[in-house]
Amino acid sequence: MLIEPGAEFDLRAYLDHIGFSGAPAPDLATLRAVCALHPAAIPFENLTVLAGQPVRLDLAALQRKMTARTQAGLVRGGYCFEHNTLLAAALDAIGFPVTGLAARVIWNTPPDSPLPPQTHMVLGVRADGEDWLVDAGFGGNTLTAPLRMDADGPQQTPLETFRLTKLDGDRLLEVDLDGVWAPMFRLSPEPRAAADFALSNYWVSTHPDSHFRHTVIAARTFEGGRYALRNFSLSEYRTGRAPVQRTLSASETEAALADVFGLDIPDRDAVRRTLARAVPAPAA
Repeated sequence: MLIEPGAEFDLRAYLDHIGFSGAPAPDLATLRAVCALHPAAIPFENLTVLAGQPVRLDLAALQRKMTARTQAGLVRGGYCFEHNTLLAAALDAIGFPVTGLAARVIWNTPPDSPLPPQTHMVLGVRADGEDWLVDAGFGGNTLTAPLRMDADGPQQTPLETFRLTKLDGDRLLEVDLDGVWAPMFRLSPEPRAAADFALSNYWVSTHPDSHFRHTVIAARTFEGGRYALRNFSLSEYRTGRAPVQRTLSASETEAALADVFGLDIPDRDAVRRTLARAVPAPAA
Protein backbone atom coordinates (compact mmCIF):
# COMPACT_ATOMS: atom_id res chain seq x y z
CA MET A 1 0.00 0.00 0.00
CA LEU A 2 1.39 3.39 -1.04
CA ILE A 3 -0.95 5.79 0.80
CA GLU A 4 -0.97 5.36 4.59
CA PRO A 5 -4.38 4.12 5.83
CA GLY A 6 -6.48 6.77 7.51
CA ALA A 7 -4.08 9.61 6.68
CA GLU A 8 -5.74 12.97 6.18
CA PHE A 9 -4.85 14.90 3.07
CA ASP A 10 -5.87 18.48 2.36
CA LEU A 11 -6.38 18.29 -1.40
CA ARG A 12 -7.61 21.86 -1.74
CA ALA A 13 -4.51 23.21 0.03
CA TYR A 14 -2.30 21.23 -2.35
CA LEU A 15 -4.21 22.37 -5.44
CA ASP A 16 -4.15 25.98 -4.31
CA HIS A 17 -0.41 25.75 -3.66
CA ILE A 18 0.37 24.51 -7.17
CA GLY A 19 -2.10 26.93 -8.76
CA PHE A 20 -4.78 24.48 -9.91
CA SER A 21 -8.15 26.19 -10.05
CA GLY A 22 -11.51 24.61 -10.58
CA ALA A 23 -12.74 21.12 -9.81
CA PRO A 24 -10.28 18.27 -10.48
CA ALA A 25 -11.48 14.99 -11.98
CA PRO A 26 -9.73 11.62 -12.47
CA ASP A 27 -9.15 12.24 -16.17
CA LEU A 28 -6.18 12.88 -18.43
CA ALA A 29 -6.77 16.64 -18.61
CA THR A 30 -6.47 16.96 -14.82
CA LEU A 31 -3.45 14.66 -14.72
CA ARG A 32 -1.65 16.72 -17.35
CA ALA A 33 -2.45 19.96 -15.55
CA VAL A 34 -1.19 18.68 -12.20
CA CYS A 35 2.00 17.28 -13.75
CA ALA A 36 2.74 20.66 -15.32
CA LEU A 37 1.96 22.76 -12.23
CA HIS A 38 3.59 20.65 -9.50
CA PRO A 39 7.30 21.03 -10.47
CA ALA A 40 6.87 24.75 -11.06
CA ALA A 41 5.37 25.37 -7.62
CA ILE A 42 7.36 22.86 -5.55
CA PRO A 43 11.13 22.84 -6.22
CA PHE A 44 13.35 19.80 -6.24
CA GLU A 45 15.95 20.19 -3.47
CA ASN A 46 17.97 18.25 -0.90
CA LEU A 47 18.39 20.85 1.85
CA THR A 48 16.90 18.60 4.53
CA VAL A 49 19.53 15.95 3.79
CA LEU A 50 22.36 18.49 3.90
CA ALA A 51 21.08 19.73 7.25
CA GLY A 52 21.36 16.20 8.65
CA GLN A 53 17.65 16.07 9.41
CA PRO A 54 15.43 13.01 8.82
CA VAL A 55 13.48 13.01 5.57
CA ARG A 56 9.94 12.19 6.65
CA LEU A 57 7.48 10.67 4.21
CA ASP A 58 4.28 10.73 6.29
CA LEU A 59 1.63 12.90 4.69
CA ALA A 60 1.27 15.28 7.62
CA ALA A 61 4.99 16.12 7.49
CA LEU A 62 5.02 16.39 3.70
CA GLN A 63 2.07 18.76 3.66
CA ARG A 64 3.60 20.97 6.35
CA LYS A 65 6.87 21.13 4.46
CA MET A 66 5.82 21.27 0.81
CA THR A 67 2.49 23.09 0.63
CA ALA A 68 3.27 26.15 2.76
CA ARG A 69 4.88 29.52 2.13
CA THR A 70 6.77 31.87 4.40
CA GLN A 71 5.68 35.49 4.81
CA ALA A 72 8.27 36.33 2.16
CA GLY A 73 6.67 33.85 -0.23
CA LEU A 74 9.48 31.29 -0.01
CA VAL A 75 8.75 27.55 -0.16
CA ARG A 76 10.30 24.19 0.55
CA GLY A 77 10.56 21.26 -1.80
CA GLY A 78 12.17 17.84 -1.62
CA TYR A 79 13.50 14.96 -3.66
CA CYS A 80 11.81 12.03 -5.41
CA PHE A 81 10.38 10.20 -2.39
CA GLU A 82 8.87 13.39 -1.01
CA HIS A 83 7.57 14.75 -4.32
CA ASN A 84 6.03 11.54 -5.54
CA THR A 85 4.55 10.50 -2.19
CA LEU A 86 2.85 13.89 -1.95
CA LEU A 87 1.73 13.72 -5.58
CA ALA A 88 0.45 10.16 -5.12
CA ALA A 89 -1.71 11.32 -2.21
CA ALA A 90 -3.12 14.17 -4.28
CA LEU A 91 -3.89 11.94 -7.26
CA ASP A 92 -5.43 9.31 -4.99
CA ALA A 93 -7.62 11.97 -3.38
CA ILE A 94 -8.78 13.10 -6.84
CA GLY A 95 -9.74 9.52 -7.66
CA PHE A 96 -6.90 8.21 -9.83
CA PRO A 97 -5.66 4.64 -9.36
CA VAL A 98 -2.00 5.17 -8.35
CA THR A 99 0.85 2.66 -8.02
CA GLY A 100 4.33 3.23 -6.61
CA LEU A 101 7.16 2.05 -8.88
CA ALA A 102 10.92 1.86 -8.38
CA ALA A 103 13.67 2.70 -10.86
CA ARG A 104 17.45 2.50 -11.22
CA VAL A 105 18.97 5.89 -12.07
CA ILE A 106 21.49 5.62 -14.91
CA TRP A 107 21.70 9.32 -15.76
CA ASN A 108 25.30 10.36 -16.56
CA THR A 109 26.69 6.85 -15.98
CA PRO A 110 28.92 4.97 -18.47
CA PRO A 111 27.04 2.37 -20.55
CA ASP A 112 29.12 -0.51 -19.14
CA SER A 113 28.56 0.44 -15.48
CA PRO A 114 27.03 -2.16 -13.11
CA LEU A 115 23.32 -1.71 -12.49
CA PRO A 116 22.73 0.68 -9.57
CA PRO A 117 20.15 -0.02 -6.83
CA GLN A 118 16.51 0.97 -7.20
CA THR A 119 16.71 4.28 -5.38
CA HIS A 120 14.28 6.35 -7.46
CA MET A 121 10.53 6.51 -6.89
CA VAL A 122 8.01 7.15 -9.68
CA LEU A 123 4.28 6.61 -10.11
CA GLY A 124 2.09 4.54 -12.37
CA VAL A 125 -1.28 6.24 -12.87
CA ARG A 126 -4.40 5.01 -14.66
CA ALA A 127 -6.26 7.70 -16.61
CA ASP A 128 -8.70 7.56 -19.53
CA GLY A 129 -8.25 3.80 -19.85
CA GLU A 130 -4.45 3.92 -20.21
CA ASP A 131 -1.44 3.52 -17.93
CA TRP A 132 0.82 6.56 -17.53
CA LEU A 133 4.24 7.21 -16.05
CA VAL A 134 4.31 10.21 -13.71
CA ASP A 135 7.45 11.56 -12.02
CA ALA A 136 7.63 14.89 -10.20
CA GLY A 137 11.04 14.22 -8.68
CA PHE A 138 13.92 13.81 -11.15
CA GLY A 139 15.63 17.14 -10.58
CA GLY A 140 16.75 18.89 -13.75
CA ASN A 141 14.83 16.47 -16.00
CA THR A 142 11.61 16.17 -14.02
CA LEU A 143 8.66 15.30 -16.25
CA THR A 144 6.16 18.09 -16.88
CA ALA A 145 3.59 15.73 -18.40
CA PRO A 146 2.56 12.09 -17.98
CA LEU A 147 4.02 9.59 -20.47
CA ARG A 148 2.12 6.67 -21.95
CA MET A 149 3.59 3.61 -20.30
CA ASP A 150 3.10 1.30 -23.28
CA ALA A 151 4.21 3.63 -26.08
CA ASP A 152 7.66 2.98 -27.60
CA GLY A 153 7.98 6.08 -29.75
CA PRO A 154 8.91 9.66 -28.84
CA GLN A 155 6.51 11.50 -26.52
CA GLN A 156 6.53 15.28 -26.45
CA THR A 157 6.07 17.17 -23.19
CA PRO A 158 5.87 20.95 -22.71
CA LEU A 159 9.67 21.10 -22.34
CA GLU A 160 11.40 17.99 -23.71
CA THR A 161 10.80 14.84 -25.75
CA PHE A 162 11.08 11.46 -24.00
CA ARG A 163 10.66 7.83 -24.91
CA LEU A 164 10.04 4.61 -22.99
CA THR A 165 11.45 1.44 -24.52
CA LYS A 166 11.35 -2.18 -23.38
CA LEU A 167 14.55 -3.56 -21.85
CA ASP A 168 14.70 -7.08 -20.38
CA GLY A 169 11.26 -6.79 -18.79
CA ASP A 170 11.87 -3.22 -17.61
CA ARG A 171 11.18 0.12 -19.28
CA LEU A 172 14.06 2.46 -20.13
CA LEU A 173 13.29 6.18 -19.97
CA GLU A 174 15.38 8.40 -22.25
CA VAL A 175 15.33 12.11 -23.02
CA ASP A 176 16.17 13.68 -26.38
CA LEU A 177 19.14 16.02 -25.95
CA ASP A 178 19.78 17.72 -29.30
CA GLY A 179 19.05 14.54 -31.23
CA VAL A 180 20.85 12.16 -28.87
CA TRP A 181 18.80 9.86 -26.63
CA ALA A 182 20.23 10.09 -23.11
CA PRO A 183 19.15 7.35 -20.65
CA MET A 184 17.62 8.57 -17.38
CA PHE A 185 16.41 5.52 -15.49
CA ARG A 186 15.41 1.91 -15.81
CA LEU A 187 11.91 1.29 -14.48
CA SER A 188 10.75 -1.97 -12.92
CA PRO A 189 7.06 -2.85 -13.47
CA GLU A 190 6.44 -4.45 -10.05
CA PRO A 191 4.30 -2.32 -7.71
CA ARG A 192 6.09 -1.20 -4.55
CA ALA A 193 4.78 -0.56 -1.06
CA ALA A 194 5.51 2.47 1.09
CA ALA A 195 7.93 0.36 3.16
CA ASP A 196 10.11 -0.21 0.09
CA PHE A 197 10.46 3.52 -0.45
CA ALA A 198 11.08 4.13 3.26
CA LEU A 199 14.13 1.86 3.04
CA SER A 200 15.45 3.53 -0.12
CA ASN A 201 14.76 6.97 1.33
CA TYR A 202 16.82 6.13 4.41
CA TRP A 203 19.77 4.94 2.30
CA VAL A 204 19.70 7.95 -0.02
CA SER A 205 19.47 10.45 2.85
CA THR A 206 22.06 8.89 5.18
CA HIS A 207 24.58 6.72 3.32
CA PRO A 208 28.04 8.31 2.95
CA ASP A 209 28.12 7.41 -0.77
CA SER A 210 24.86 9.19 -1.57
CA HIS A 211 25.51 12.29 -3.67
CA PHE A 212 22.57 13.99 -1.94
CA ARG A 213 24.74 14.26 1.16
CA HIS A 214 27.61 16.06 -0.58
CA THR A 215 26.02 18.27 -3.23
CA VAL A 216 23.75 21.31 -3.17
CA ILE A 217 20.98 20.44 -5.63
CA ALA A 218 17.92 22.39 -6.73
CA ALA A 219 15.64 22.43 -9.76
CA ARG A 220 12.44 24.16 -10.73
CA THR A 221 10.41 24.55 -13.90
CA PHE A 222 8.78 27.68 -15.25
CA GLU A 223 6.66 28.33 -18.32
CA GLY A 224 8.83 27.44 -21.28
CA GLY A 225 11.87 26.25 -19.36
CA ARG A 226 13.60 25.10 -16.20
CA TYR A 227 16.45 25.99 -13.86
CA ALA A 228 18.90 23.47 -12.41
CA LEU A 229 21.57 24.00 -9.75
CA ARG A 230 24.38 21.68 -8.78
CA ASN A 231 26.82 23.27 -6.33
CA PHE A 232 28.36 26.19 -8.25
CA SER A 233 26.76 25.43 -11.63
CA LEU A 234 23.46 27.12 -12.47
CA SER A 235 21.80 26.11 -15.74
CA GLU A 236 18.86 27.69 -17.50
CA TYR A 237 17.02 25.77 -20.19
CA ARG A 238 14.42 27.42 -22.43
CA THR A 239 12.53 25.68 -25.19
CA GLY A 240 14.09 26.37 -28.57
CA ARG A 241 17.21 28.02 -27.17
CA ALA A 242 20.70 26.84 -26.29
CA PRO A 243 21.20 26.15 -22.57
CA VAL A 244 22.82 28.93 -20.54
CA GLN A 245 25.22 27.86 -17.79
CA ARG A 246 26.81 30.08 -15.16
CA THR A 247 29.49 29.32 -12.60
CA LEU A 248 28.61 30.90 -9.28
CA SER A 249 30.58 31.73 -6.19
CA ALA A 250 29.59 30.14 -2.89
CA SER A 251 27.69 33.24 -1.83
CA GLU A 252 25.95 33.47 -5.21
CA THR A 253 24.93 29.81 -4.96
CA GLU A 254 23.38 30.42 -1.57
CA ALA A 255 21.57 33.49 -2.88
CA ALA A 256 20.30 31.58 -5.94
CA LEU A 257 18.50 29.06 -3.74
CA ALA A 258 16.18 31.86 -2.64
CA ASP A 259 16.25 34.22 -5.61
CA VAL A 260 16.04 31.69 -8.47
CA PHE A 261 14.34 28.71 -6.83
CA GLY A 262 12.29 30.53 -4.22
CA LEU A 263 13.57 28.30 -1.43
CA ASP A 264 13.44 28.87 2.29
CA ILE A 265 16.84 27.55 3.47
CA PRO A 266 16.49 25.58 6.73
CA ASP A 267 20.22 25.52 7.60
CA ARG A 268 22.51 28.00 5.86
CA ASP A 269 25.57 26.69 7.69
CA ALA A 270 24.95 23.22 6.21
CA VAL A 271 24.81 24.70 2.71
CA ARG A 272 28.03 26.64 3.33
CA ARG A 273 29.84 23.56 4.69
CA THR A 274 28.77 21.54 1.65
CA LEU A 275 30.01 24.19 -0.76
CA ALA A 276 33.28 24.57 1.17
CA ARG A 277 33.98 20.87 0.58
CA ALA A 278 32.99 20.98 -3.10
CA VAL A 279 35.76 20.94 -5.72
CA PRO A 280 36.52 23.16 -7.47
CA ALA A 281 35.36 26.05 -5.30
CA PRO A 282 35.36 29.41 -7.11
CA ALA A 283 36.59 32.45 -5.26
CA ALA A 284 33.84 34.39 -3.49
